[in-house]
Amino acid sequence: MSDELAQAYIDICLTQGRYAVGLDSADFALVGSAFVEDATFQTPAGVVWEGRATIVENLSTGHQARKGGAPGIFQRHHVTTRHVVLDDPMTASVDSYFVVTTENGLDFSGTYKDLFRKEDGGWLIGARVITCDWLHPQSRFASPTIKVRARGDLG
Repeated sequence: MSDELAQAYIDICLTQGRYAVGLDSADFALVGSAFVEDATFQTPAGVVWEGRATIVENLSTGHQARKGGAPGIFQRHHVTTRHVVLDDPMTASVDSYFVVTTENGLDFSGTYKDLFRKEDGGWLIGARVITCDWLHPQSRFASPTIKVRARGDLG
C-alpha cells in the first residue's frame, strides 16, 4: 500500500467517524464537517439532497422526528468494511458497509457508496449514495426515504 493511499484511508475513516458519531449524538455541526460545501446525498429511496446545509437540515429534521424525546431511544452507526480507491490525488471512490443498532438491536444495514474529495487538508464526502439491505420490522427508520433492496439486487 502506498503512503498516499494509507493516509487517504486514515483520513477517510476519520471523516466517516465524524459523520457516524455526529448523527448518533445529534451533533449536526460535526455531521456537516464531514461534507464538502456542494456535496450530494442520496437516500435509499433515491431522494437527493444537494449542498451541505440541506443535508444537515434534512438529517437533523429526521433525527428529531424519529427520536421524539422518548427515554431509552438511541442509535449507533457502525461503519465496517471499506474499499478505498484513489481515483487521482484529489478524489477517492469508497464503498463501505454499515449497520445501525438501536433499542431494537440490529435495526438496519446497508452500504455507502461515496466519492471523497481532498479539501481543506482532509478527505471529505463529496457524494454519498446509501442503500439499505435489511430493515428491522419495528425500525424507527422505516419511512419513505428507506427502501430495502430486493434479495436479488444484493451483490
